[in-house]
Amino acid sequence: MIIFRKYELNSGLLRRLLTASVLCAVSQLYAQDFRSASSGVNQLSYQILQPRSSADVKSVPSVDPAIYILGSGDVIEIRSSKTPWNVYSGTVNEAGGLFIPGLGKFDVGNKPFETARKEITGFLLQQNPKDEIDITLSVPKQVEVIVTGDAVKSGSFRLNGALRILDALKIAIKDSMSLFSDIHYRNVSVTLRGKTTYYDLSGFISNGVGTENPYLFSGAIISVSPPTKWLTISGAISSPFPESIPVREDDTYGAIFKLFKLTEYADTTNILIYRSGIQVTRYTLSQLSGEKAKDLDYVVIGSNKPPKQLIQVSIKGEVKNPGTYPLATGSVFSAREVISVSGGVTENGDSSRVYIIRKDPLGNLSNRIGKEFGDQPLRKDPLNQRMIASGDYRIIPLRTASVALANDDVIIVPEVSKTVFVSGNVRKPGAYQYAKGESMKYYIKLAGGATKKADRKNCSIVTAYSDYWVVKTTPDIEAGDLILVPNRPQNERLRNYEIVIRSIYYIATTISVGIALGRTLDLIEDND
Repeated sequence: MIIFRKYELNSGLLRRLLTASVLCAVSQLYAQDFRSASSGVNQLSYQILQPRSSADVKSVPSVDPAIYILGSGDVIEIRSSKTPWNVYSGTVNEAGGLFIPGLGKFDVGNKPFETARKEITGFLLQQNPKDEIDITLSVPKQVEVIVTGDAVKSGSFRLNGALRILDALKIAIKDSMSLFSDIHYRNVSVTLRGKTTYYDLSGFISNGVGTENPYLFSGAIISVSPPTKWLTISGAISSPFPESIPVREDDTYGAIFKLFKLTEYADTTNILIYRSGIQVTRYTLSQLSGEKAKDLDYVVIGSNKPPKQLIQVSIKGEVKNPGTYPLATGSVFSAREVISVSGGVTENGDSSRVYIIRKDPLGNLSNRIGKEFGDQPLRKDPLNQRMIASGDYRIIPLRTASVALANDDVIIVPEVSKTVFVSGNVRKPGAYQYAKGESMKYYIKLAGGATKKADRKNCSIVTAYSDYWVVKTTPDIEAGDLILVPNRPQNERLRNYEIVIRSIYYIATTISVGIALGRTLDLIEDND
């Protein structure tokens, strides 16, 4: 039993020792796996990767690794697929070296980020071929650049290294609109370490060519000058530039057309060039590609697209930008849309009383010549019950539905009105506060009542539409309406006397004729 107990005790101790040995061996292998990639560094050093907030992720800039040049201050992060929770980080020093604890030292200065990333990845994969490496630029360097020129705020600027030449010009520019007018953006000089390079920023603006708009680098001097030569291109093209662009000394139209995009209707066999003192010349696109661009050239690219027919609509009254607006035929536009394009209704405008004045296509003008407005019968348009036609025009109120516009329509936005006008034969004619739902008698009473000369039976409610007046056929009164109380005919009594006198005249005449006829018959009898 004593021997058995000793054996049992030794067995438990042996199991503990064996477990500890296995754990130690695993940890040594785990550490050795990273030491093999450390290039002679005996001690493994890393930091735990902390989760980033959304603000941190947004602040990390995106750069084009093929053209971004690494320099002092750039922070590089390396991650391994085997330990994704760890991040190895290092900063490029002034000598261009990048030391990352636990991995080693790398020479990355003045190299494109893409080249440095391939070199570091290749080295690490040699040590551990089955690993997957992710290398990112976590923080770009800060750069000090100088911008000079007449149209910019000349001086020194400390900027983010992820910005480009165009960004520096936008920051230093005096007026945002002067980029395309006061700066020769197709001939920007950058001097770095005594070497001057000229860049054409139009390639980046038009097509996103990054090599024409490199990233900023410390010590760079960016110089701009005003353009001296211009050319203008218009027609069937699209471009982010204005029609006129600066011309470089060696420009050909083949290079210039790369900055513009021809539309699908562009006629490449019909390109016209207007030059001062020279007859207009017609080219095809292939013929023009080798032609040298000259100052003040005016180029028009023809189009195969049939021209759109336009209609014109005018808008007047209480809108912010009254005037005439062209609209393409085939498209349905409402008066409300045109009001929106014109800047909207002013504070004094009444959007509930907008109306259209349209020439009346249903009437016959020759039948109306010489007739007064009052002789024209008011009628409802059979196509739209809200239309009121009279004379040679039609009034279309827009109280509810929208109406498609026609050529020469005039949209009127009236001023807000809170009164009703009473005119004619009343004791106190004038404007009175509008009260919704009240009748004509109510407003005539406010005006002191009708006079003795008033014709109470023929009072009218009139609505004013700009220079046109329309007599309502309904008793409903709205704000801005005019109540007209006419004169009673002054010859009404005389007309009654005239009837009596004419009756007496006809009776007397009849009697006279009868007496004459009787005498005539007596004479005939006497002769017999």
